[in-house]
This record gives sequence, C-alpha cells and structure tokens, in this order.
Amino acid sequence: MSQIASAPATTSNPPLPVTAPVLSARLAVGTAVGWTVVALVTAVVAVVTKGEMQAYVEGTGDASRGFVILTVLGGAQIVLMICAWLAGSIWLLGVRGVARAVDPRYPYRRSDVWAVLGWVVPIVNLWFPLQVVSDSLSAMRGASPRRLLTVWWTAWLVAIVLGNASSRMGGDLMTPDQIGSWVLGTCIAALLLLVALPTWWAVVARVSRDAHRAVHTPTPSAAQTPPATSAR
Repeated sequence: MSQIASAPATTSNPPLPVTAPVLSARLAVGTAVGWTVVALVTAVVAVVTKGEMQAYVEGTGDASRGFVILTVLGGAQIVLMICAWLAGSIWLLGVRGVARAVDPRYPYRRSDVWAVLGWVVPIVNLWFPLQVVSDSLSAMRGASPRRLLTVWWTAWLVAIVLGNASSRMGGDLMTPDQIGSWVLGTCIAALLLLVALPTWWAVVARVSRDAHRAVHTPTPSAAQTPPATSAR
C-alpha cells in the first residue's frame, strides 16, 4: 500500500478592506507648512516694523502698520493651527483604521478619541499623540524607524512649549523694551516651528508609506487542503 499525501498549499489573503490615508496625509503636511510659513512671515514683519511699533508706544509715532499687519497674520496663524490639528487628527484616525484592520487584537494604550483630543488636552498632550502613532505603527508592523518618532516628538515639544513661552515675551507691549522682547520671542517661536516641520513631514510620509504597504501587501495564509488519500 502506498500513501500519497498532498503538500500544503499557500494562498494570500485578500487586500484589507480599508484605504491608506493619502489625502489626509497631504493635508496634514500642507497645513503644517502653511502654519510655519505664516509664522515666519510674522517674524519678518515684526522685525521690519519694530521701530514703528516702538515709536508708536512711545507716542512719537502717529500709527504703526506693524500692529495692523501682525493682527491679520495672527488670525491667519490661528486658522491654520486649527486646520493643521484637524488634518493631523483625520490622518491619524486613518492610520489607526489601517492598524486595526491589520491586527484587530492589538492592545492599544489609548482609544481612538485620543487621536483627536490628545493634541489639545493639557498635560496628556505631552505624550498621548506619540503613543497613538507608536501603537498604530506597531500594529501595522511598520518599518519606520522608532528613532524618527523620538526626534519628531522632541522637536514638537520644544517648538510648542518653548514657542509658546517665547511668544509671550514682551508682556503687555506698553514700552519699547517690551516690543523688542516680543519681536525676539516671535522670531524664536517661528524658528522652532521651522526646525520641527521636517520631522513631522518625515513621520507622516513614513507612517503613511507603512499604511499603504499594509493595505496592498497581502499576508500569506495556509489554505485548507483535502485529506490524504491512499491507493492500494
């Protein structure tokens, strides 16, 4: 009696029923670029009109274009900050959706709501977004280097914490010295954003690439094979 056993065959699972967050990734980067550009323009205008503003608060100048232009730029910066937050949150929710499709049982440290609120809730915004990104990357088995996440988050915290402190230099802007301090702080805040921007761009690009790979690279699985048959 000879026994003929069929070798196990392998097939591939179908592509995941989700899509990589391509559009939201572009918006997340684009709004961050816009926010940074407006911050840099604000710093340049502040430096150029510093003398006019100082003369105005001293009472030796009738009007200052700087205050008017900077008020408009400040409003634009606030709008772009909100847009960057919304676009980044939508992108991160998209990444989390891909991660859940890849590994539904992964033990996430934070719920999906923190992909949105984690950026703006005081105290927890110092580490929650990093955990959301890191967990999503782990669930997708992403190849993005963890060191990149560390560099990005360090640059982001420095830009936000020190940037906010720098922008408050100058107090109530009632004296020429306060105007000078405020202009210096505005320049520091803009430069910190400029340094942080490439790291955010790199993280969005790398993590989005991992999400795209996870969606379009089927995982191998063993197919069910018929039982062995015997011949006499």
